[in-house]
Amino acid sequence: PLPLILALQSAFAAAPAPGFTVDAGTVVNAGQSIGSATGIDNTATVDGTISVSNGDPAITVTSSAGGTVTINNNGTIENTNGDENARGIYSKSNTNTLIINNAAGATISAIGDDAIKIGKAGAQFTINNQGTIWQKGTGVDAGQALDMADGAAAGTKLINGSATNSAALIRADGADAINPASNMDILNYGTIISNGMVNTKCRDAVPGGTACKDSDAPSPADAIDIDTVSYTHLRAHET
Repeated sequence: PLPLILALQSAFAAAPAPGFTVDAGTVVNAGQSIGSATGIDNTATVDGTISVSNGDPAITVTSSAGGTVTINNNGTIENTNGDENARGIYSKSNTNTLIINNAAGATISAIGDDAIKIGKAGAQFTINNQGTIWQKGTGVDAGQALDMADGAAAGTKLINGSATNSAALIRADGADAINPASNMDILNYGTIISNGMVNTKCRDAVPGGTACKDSDAPSPADAIDIDTVSYTHLRAHET
């Protein structure tokens, strides 16, 4: 019957992108998507490598309604493309809970844009980094290691390292290491570092550049571009 067909079509259309696993020793060169919905939690586990060389994120968290997305990285998630918007992980979801666990020895990186980007205000997220999150680009358009400025949900948290792990690293070679969400907690036992030169975001500081805004010109490129953020055990190193 037509009502049943329409109901089934609606159900399939609303289904979130499922969880996935990348086994140790496996290299995946296509971007992956994952989502959640009310009553549907999904998990991505990366024990191998996701290495994307185009302008798409290595992992996209799709827009969804409710539920929890968990990304457990024990290997490598990277985007080796130098273009803008070429990210490691990009969350487009506004209504779910996102948990990213980056294990000791694991790496999330990008060259063209942010290693991790939180793109919506409504998602509550926790990032637990025990390994390396690295934005490798050195140009004026390079992104952050963690760009969470669009996030505004209460309860957001960043953990870098632990009482027994001071080797955890959040690094950017061109811009801010962290552009934090409003009112988030940062618990740092490791290293948060920006190697960006002074005013690398100010376009009239380079030949042929355009006029710059204050928000575009941290001086120097900050380890943490602090707005309204609370933090404990913070050891942020700048060059």
